[in-house]
Amino acid sequence: MTAVKTASPLAHQARQASSTGAAWSLDRCVIDEEAQLRRTSLAIAGVMLGMMASASIAQDTGIGSDAYTAACAVCHGSDGKGGGEFADILTVKPPDLTVLRANNDGVFPYLDVFQVVDGRTTIRAHGTSAMPIWGNTFKQEIGESAGPFGSELLVRARITALVDYIESIQQ
Repeated sequence: MTAVKTASPLAHQARQASSTGAAWSLDRCVIDEEAQLRRTSLAIAGVMLGMMASASIAQDTGIGSDAYTAACAVCHGSDGKGGGEFADILTVKPPDLTVLRANNDGVFPYLDVFQVVDGRTTIRAHGTSAMPIWGNTFKQEIGESAGPFGSELLVRARITALVDYIESIQQ
């Protein structure tokens, strides 16, 4: 048997199998690795396509506006200026969401807003955040009906639609 130098786990399995007399083929391992790479590439392309489609569908159908009305308006107000029904009873006044771009040198801080809305990746070094963690709330509402990855895509699409809407109300 000739030793083949490779870092492939499948090739390693083939060498082990052939040393014990099992019928493995190194060619078969290479084909399996190529097929796995194609499947992975297709999955990544599908996820990216789904995210782009979700964002455009969200904009076209007003999902962001509906999500804002359901999740944000009670604190931030229907106009986004921070004067919602709960604003007076909150310990931290909700910010005016219509001036985020103006307060950031004319650039809407999309990723920052996304992370604040999601709330699952925000570091909470000093206690809890004054704002709900909408990523968890949306995840619970969606459940696992689309599988773990599909459900996460749906959560992120919903947050994307919401952030797109917040970007659209900038003054």
